Amino acid sequence: MKKVLVLSGEGINCEMETAAAFERVGVSPQIVPVRVLLTNPQMLLDYQIFALPGGFSFGDEITSGQVLGLALKDALTPVWAQFMNRGGLSIGICNGFQILMKMGVFEPFTLAANSPHGFQNRWIGMKVEASKCVWTKGLEGEELFMPMRHGEGRIWTPSNQRTERMNVLREQGQIVLRYTSDPNGSLEQIAGLCDPTGQVFGLMPHPEAALMTNLFPSKNMTNKATLHERIFANAAQYTQEIHA
Repeated sequence: MKKVLVLSGEGINCEMETAAAFERVGVSPQIVPVRVLLTNPQMLLDYQIFALPGGFSFGDEITSGQVLGLALKDALTPVWAQFMNRGGLSIGICNGFQILMKMGVFEPFTLAANSPHGFQNRWIGMKVEASKCVWTKGLEGEELFMPMRHGEGRIWTPSNQRTERMNVLREQGQIVLRYTSDPNGSLEQIAGLCDPTGQVFGLMPHPEAALMTNLFPSKNMTNKATLHERIFANAAQYTQEIHA
């Protein structure tokens, strides 16, 4: 059975739901405290998937995900390229996406404070774009419906280079999800990105919290749960094929 390393501790609070999402699709989760991974980064190579759940790592000191993102960037630099070259997958959800940003995975973009300012805590619709993303293969054109809960989720890059950088995102197939309305001022209503390989997926809404129909605020949206599960099932299938 393929394995996923699910980070925990230091303010992360969605590790149980994230682990359960992978277990539903046949991937064995191991919840690993942040400090264990920082002490032994080589252990990442024992896994096929690396999951960074939501929460408030290190209390969102400085900016959301900053402290843990920089710590992981430093610790994982010796093994990250090897993990990726082996076909490793990674997903960062909400604070996990913020952490990936601070690790430099999506440079030169960042996640800024919502506009208008304030914490968003509600369910939101998204459309799946055609992209390189392994995680959303076969979902192109579908509309998803998930909870969002963040204060810094606005995709942003300086205006003097924005046109060129957005063109690169489009040309490389990195835009994965767009909100169907504008909840936070994110550029082009982007809710999720992948890296140029398609193996790393970062998104602000929470798919792991939208897999059980009794959690949905509207009964006419409960059919979306199976679509959300396919995000994790795609990762399971990919790792099975790559690491057969």
